[in-house]
Amino acid sequence: MGLTRWASAYLQNQSASSYTPIPALNTTDSDVTLIGISSNVKYIGNITDPWFKALNRSLILDLVWTASRDLSVLGCTEQYQFCSPLKRCTPLTGLYATLPAAASLGLSTHQLAMFQLLWKGAWSMVLRFEMTLLGSDVLLAKNALWGDTGWSSRLPDRQWELEAFNMHNISLALIQRAVVEYASPTDIEIRPGLRSLQQIVRPTDPEALRVCGIVKIRSVDHTSFSVLGLVLILVLGSGFIMLDFVLARAVGWTQTKTGWRLYKRAEWVDQSTLQLQRQALEGRGIGPWTGTDNDVPVLAKYGRTFSSTTDGGAGRAWSSAVPRGTELGVLWGRGSTQSVTPTQSSEFLLLDRRNEG
Repeated sequence: MGLTRWASAYLQNQSASSYTPIPALNTTDSDVTLIGISSNVKYIGNITDPWFKALNRSLILDLVWTASRDLSVLGCTEQYQFCSPLKRCTPLTGLYATLPAAASLGLSTHQLAMFQLLWKGAWSMVLRFEMTLLGSDVLLAKNALWGDTGWSSRLPDRQWELEAFNMHNISLALIQRAVVEYASPTDIEIRPGLRSLQQIVRPTDPEALRVCGIVKIRSVDHTSFSVLGLVLILVLGSGFIMLDFVLARAVGWTQTKTGWRLYKRAEWVDQSTLQLQRQALEGRGIGPWTGTDNDVPVLAKYGRTFSSTTDGGAGRAWSSAVPRGTELGVLWGRGSTQSVTPTQSSEFLLLDRRNEG
């Protein structure tokens, strides 16, 4: 399967045309491109698609069908239109016919430079160049081939429409690439000592040079972001963090100094997570604590460690060594203590929980 020939006739530019259309194909508002394919592929099933029609059944294998024509041609019309911000548009017409029509758009010098860039991009997306660059690889029907065997699965009845959509999508990709190439052309080695950048003529028009600096595209190497949005996030976020950090402390300090709703403050502190955990540990005989009126309570003596779970059957909670004979104050409840003295015979002991009267 392959594209054997393609030819284009451009409206108002006979020198660029590769053929002269017959009256039946000669239009007054479009360029006409003819794309011909020839196929010696063996299809598993008949194909009624107008462009890929295969209704010749093999005399050897009943399941094999071959192309009905030696050459099948698809005719395509290409139309272009340019519009200005003033809602003025050129008529739908051939590519070269838009050049004289652009004078009616009332473009400024900057807009004219943009028009010239887009027109050059449209020139690079014409079907003629698409066929020249890709050849038969432009056909979606090649995806149905069974490798290099010359056999193919059956094609849909409207395959030509799928091919037309695909060629149109490729042309859109080409015009996008053309705009990028204008601002940042690819450096290709044509032959040793000759590179593509050496063949580029740098524009001299100030507006054309300005266009080079305003072309922006998505890139995996760069990230665009809103400076205003970033500043708002940082400022407002920092403000909320500082408010959360200062407000509770300011209110607590005011309540402590003035005595205003002091009971509510004590209830607020006592019901915080760390204070609830402290109260649970006090119930297991672990203490004493400082900072019972603050956000974070801590043990009164530095370097002492404990476990919140019992170890064995003695209900032991302390894991730090306590010298024998030391009198300890154990905090049983908020604001009350009881003195206990170790009596075990070992030089060091573990302080057990004692639920005394």
